[in-house]
Amino acid sequence: MRFDQFIDDAAAWVQFVKGDARFSKVGIIGHSEGSLIGIVASQKADADVFISIAGAGRPIDQVLLEQLQAQLPPNLMEESTNILKRLKQGEQVKVVSQELQSLFRSSVQPYMISWLQYDPAEQLQKLNGPVLLVNGNVDIQVPVKDAELLHQSKKGSELLIIDKMNHILKEAPTEREGNIATYSNPDLPLANGLVDGIVQFLREHVK
Repeated sequence: MRFDQFIDDAAAWVQFVKGDARFSKVGIIGHSEGSLIGIVASQKADADVFISIAGAGRPIDQVLLEQLQAQLPPNLMEESTNILKRLKQGEQVKVVSQELQSLFRSSVQPYMISWLQYDPAEQLQKLNGPVLLVNGNVDIQVPVKDAELLHQSKKGSELLIIDKMNHILKEAPTEREGNIATYSNPDLPLANGLVDGIVQFLREHVK
C-alpha cells in the first residue's frame, strides 16, 4: 500500500463523476490524513472546489513527533525521531521496538515513506479553485495552527475555526480524557457550525 494509491483512487472518482451529466461541479472534502490526499487529488483531477477539515499544515513527520512527545518516554521518542528521519530519506528500518510496532511495523513503512514526500502547504499552493480550511479549536490531534499554516500558504483561501470541535468533528472538552471519550460515542451530533459553514461556502463559490 502506498499513499499515492489513495490519491489516485480519489482523483479517479472525481474524473468519473465529472463524466456524469447529473453533476455540474465536483469537489473534494478531505478530513485529517484525507486532507492531503484530497489536495493532491484535486490537482490531478482538476476538482472545482476543495475543503480541508482538520488537515495537517506540515509534513506528517513533524505532526507525528508533536503527538508522540506527550505520550512516549525519552528513549522511544528518540527512536521515533530516528526512524522518521530514515523513512523520510526513503530507507526502511528493520529493527523497531515492540512499543512502536503499531506505528512503524515493516508492513506500513512503504506507506509512510510515500506519505513523507508531501508537504501539505506546498501542495495547497498548486490549487486554482476555491479552498476552505476548517479546524476545531479543541482538536488534540491537529491543532488550529495547522489550519492557519495552510491558510497562510494559500492566497484567497477561507479559514473556518469551529468552537469546541475536536478531531472527530464533535463538541468536546479541552481536557484530554474527556475529549478522547467522544471518539467512542456514536450518538454525539456533529459540532455546531460545521455543516452550516461548509454549505455557506459551497453556495458562495459553486454556481
